[in-house]
Amino acid sequence: MGSMELEPLFNDRYTRVKISPEEEEIGGKTFDLFEEKWKRSLAWNIKNGVVTIPKKDFETEDIIIDGLNTEEISEQLARLFSGFKMVEDFLPDYMAVGSRFTRTNRGLFRWNLQWGKEEEQHGLALGSILEQTGHKTRDQINKEYYENLTRVWESPFSTTRQIVAHAVFQEWYTHLAYDALTERAKKEGAPKIARILNCISKDETYHYAGYRDIITQIYHKADPEGTIDDVLYVGREFRMPGEILHPDSRQWIKDLREIGLLGTKETGLSGRKFVAKKIVYDTLSAFSFVPESVARKTANEFLGKKSLN
Repeated sequence: MGSMELEPLFNDRYTRVKISPEEEEIGGKTFDLFEEKWKRSLAWNIKNGVVTIPKKDFETEDIIIDGLNTEEISEQLARLFSGFKMVEDFLPDYMAVGSRFTRTNRGLFRWNLQWGKEEEQHGLALGSILEQTGHKTRDQINKEYYENLTRVWESPFSTTRQIVAHAVFQEWYTHLAYDALTERAKKEGAPKIARILNCISKDETYHYAGYRDIITQIYHKADPEGTIDDVLYVGREFRMPGEILHPDSRQWIKDLREIGLLGTKETGLSGRKFVAKKIVYDTLSAFSFVPESVARKTANEFLGKKSLN
């Protein structure tokens, strides 16, 4: 009986890539930084209809999702929640981009996994709030989720360091956003919803500080000039994914302005000038290696005007 060649069940294969000694060194240092400082052991969680928030001495605060139906929010606040949820729901794209850029950085890859788990909770929380307050049904939420994902988000940046630098600006912006949403929910008499939004805001602050630490402690020490060039470039070109992903950007911006997130005319900071000062300038100023004059110049370049008030 003659021998038979069996067709392979799978046609998987691999290709080889080069990993430089510099990549290995940065990946190792980032891993150590993550393990020592930024790997979380306790974080708030949504499971089986309960939001569990860790407190001191191993105690927890529980918010029953079904109990949110006793709180009311305005149509405007619901629109904002829907918009932020839509942006959060592009998480598969953010994770895909992150995995592609962090594949050869052991520490950043693990940070990306932790970040993704926490960001997923944000979308789940916003969806639960919309459903329990009667602004959307579960079927509507599911339909919108898949409609959103018919579009694929791609990062505007081309290197891992630029991606991380952009995350610093982005996470600071979303921290301010969820802070503003928290205060608005309190004013509307929705304390449980405000408590959940405050948890999201704290996540964003944690992410911002971690990404900033990676830039400062890892990338800047390895390549000072290149790192400065990248953070300034990202600052000049900054914009949030929501600016292109939101289907009704005019209404979105109007609502953001009305809750104070994009500033007010009374303060002299509104719209793009608010972003230039509170996001671009403030984030650059938080880097110890960026001189104040350079941060101001870059914010002016972002603004497209000669001076920033």
